[in-house]
Amino acid sequence: MYAPRSILALVSSVLLLAANTRAQEGQSVPLGYGVSDDASYYVHGLTSETPDPGMLAFERALGKLVASGIHEDLFNLATIEMSAEQRQRAKATFDHMIDLCGLVDWSLLGEREIVFAYKMAMPMPEYVMLARVPEDQIKAQVAGANKLLAEFAGMIGSEMSSLREIELESGQLQALEINGAPMQMTVGSIGDVLIFSSSSRMAVAAVNMLGRGDGRGSLVQTERYRSALEQLPKATEATIYIDVGGIFEFLNQALLIGKASAGNGNSQQAEMLNLMTAIFTEMDVCRQILITSASDGQSMTSAALFEMQPGYEDSKFAQLFANQQPWMGWTRYVPADASEFYFDSGLNFSGLCDMGIQIAKDNLREPAIPVMVMTQMRDQFLSNLSGESAYVMLPAMADGCPLGEMLAFWRLENSEGVLRGTERMLEGVADLLAQRGQEMDFVAGEDSLELVLPAFPWIRPTLAIRDGCMVIATSPAALAKVDRVFAGEEASIRSREDFAELGIGNGKDASYLGYGHMDSGMEGLANLASAAGFFMSLMPEQKDTLVAIKMGAVLTKLAPALREMQMSFDWGTEILPSEQPNQIMSRTVYRYR
Repeated sequence: MYAPRSILALVSSVLLLAANTRAQEGQSVPLGYGVSDDASYYVHGLTSETPDPGMLAFERALGKLVASGIHEDLFNLATIEMSAEQRQRAKATFDHMIDLCGLVDWSLLGEREIVFAYKMAMPMPEYVMLARVPEDQIKAQVAGANKLLAEFAGMIGSEMSSLREIELESGQLQALEINGAPMQMTVGSIGDVLIFSSSSRMAVAAVNMLGRGDGRGSLVQTERYRSALEQLPKATEATIYIDVGGIFEFLNQALLIGKASAGNGNSQQAEMLNLMTAIFTEMDVCRQILITSASDGQSMTSAALFEMQPGYEDSKFAQLFANQQPWMGWTRYVPADASEFYFDSGLNFSGLCDMGIQIAKDNLREPAIPVMVMTQMRDQFLSNLSGESAYVMLPAMADGCPLGEMLAFWRLENSEGVLRGTERMLEGVADLLAQRGQEMDFVAGEDSLELVLPAFPWIRPTLAIRDGCMVIATSPAALAKVDRVFAGEEASIRSREDFAELGIGNGKDASYLGYGHMDSGMEGLANLASAAGFFMSLMPEQKDTLVAIKMGAVLTKLAPALREMQMSFDWGTEILPSEQPNQIMSRTVYRYR
């Protein structure tokens, strides 16, 4: 029985569309020509000669997991309540399904090139997957796919399903239709392209468009796709497209149907649908997202373009992000040994409240309380936030928090009196805790407040005003360290070679900047899983312990797979303005150590 290999290949081909494919030069018809221009989501998977190490580690882990036979343990766990006879019948069905997966060599789907797409549709989405396979294997794989479909039809029964062949000029398809089900499981081929789809419509369109070979009607030949793609680096790993505007349009149509079925406009259901419609209508200003990724074997770089619809300027949603200003001089806040940080120009919090207030007034029968709450939040708190925020993570310090340090920053429109107001609030909290037998004190400095909580002696939260920002630090030591960097008395993150190698944060106009120095930490998790699995397997076999004993076998086999994913890497992200005012560009880099 070849179950482990077939499961691995099947799962790998579905999960790793963008990780295990190899493009061939000289192909006359791009595979993307087989996806129509109404697709909601599209992935074109490629693999360079230097694939992404992170995805390779995931693939190794998946292979080790499947080879361990963990699927048998999961079956035993799932059928633990069954009688011996029931389990035997279920095992026969389970083994048969596993064998059916082996009718197609799923690993071939990832050898050359693969495309996956779906379209939002009623009553359920439609999917299509196109894969180039070696020409000498295409007939065998089509035959295997057809047999797989026939086996499924036999299991369902002729009274509930039917198989039909679809003859086309350029290719062949076979569809399994299930009575009453809004889908047609369809398989087939054109040339060296293997086709799987939940919709005969999408499969037929793919064959016809690939047969024409001119790209007419395809997503990748539309002006919106091509103009966006021209602004991004060339993909060597994957290209991902999301029709954000189309998805929100579909959701709004679905909500209209829901509202019509709700009947009475005063019902609670209709009121909720009205709220959702109003929110989606505001967000309908989003148009599309396009992402390309490339790897050089040591690092993985993804670039993304987010585009708004024409006329976005009039949208309340778009105005939440309008006029974002870059956080200047951000390196002054980040010590050289920081493990993670981000700086975000943020959004207009007052505008967010205003949008919520208007939506509540327009769509709620009794908007008074929600409007009052949001108005108070805006006037008493949010109106003083500029929208800019940041946080910095630091290693544990001898005189600080033993679990590591964190500082959070919020830029204020007016910082005058904020500390004193916070002090008065803390006095009230301290009085309340004292009435309940708890202690809380604070030390008020000229520009800081240090909380003392005897119940948590390992943390001393400190509030301060720095450079027009409200700062909350986990200890005075963390705040003092950042103060030294700000004053130029201690090195900043700029001095770190691993940060410099990411190549981010070099411009002055980034509206978002993030960084992390990461160790995946899977070794500790793997040790925990294997130890737990070992001791669970030693439990006395009783009715109440059978689940734990079976779970022990699962955890023991999970541990080696987790160890395969033990990795160290640095990542960085920056969001930059595009040449077009209705576009935003982002760039993310993963560099493996």
